[in-house]
Amino acid sequence: PLKSNADRMIGEVALVTKEIDPDLGGLVQYEGELWQAKAKETIATQEKVRILTLSGTHVTVERLQN
Repeated sequence: PLKSNADRMIGEVALVTKEIDPDLGGLVQYEGELWQAKAKETIATQEKVRILTLSGTHVTVERLQN
């Protein structure tokens, strides 16, 4: 089965372009596009994150483990 664009994003890596605050959110860049992002912890600008879920124009992410 073919995956939709949204399904293809799940598990992919994005770059934080505006610090993600657990309460306020932030921004990540994925394939040249900016997305509103949420996370359970503060994640600094320029850190890489993994996309966990997608809802509309918002993604939920987690810090990429080294």
